[in-house]
Amino acid sequence: MSSILFQVPQVKVSLPDRPKVCPYCVGTTFRRRGGVARPVQDPHVREVWVYRYRCCHCKHTFRHYPQEVARANQTQRLRTLAAMAWILGMSYRNLVAYLAALDTQIRRMSAWRDVQEQAEALH
Repeated sequence: MSSILFQVPQVKVSLPDRPKVCPYCVGTTFRRRGGVARPVQDPHVREVWVYRYRCCHCKHTFRHYPQEVARANQTQRLRTLAAMAWILGMSYRNLVAYLAALDTQIRRMSAWRDVQEQAEALH
């Protein structure tokens, strides 16, 4: 019998350090262009700080997100919890109700996409 190990990721509210390298070039020096508190869907964290930087080498601007947070409004922790609940036998409708009890609102299709993403990561 095989077993699957899921680690629930930890979500940081803000980043203590600057990015190491520009996503567009090899630049390593940046200027901070501002920050904004961005609301996210997560059972424990309601908002994270996202900072914008401008690369001094290529002049592109980009956002630097905290760990386990991306452009989507769901954190990686919420996606992992949705996949774990589905693996434990919950239907998508019950899964959405379970997450609503944790004061996190997502739709059934979002839960389905999260489960598919986790399944793809296991392959």
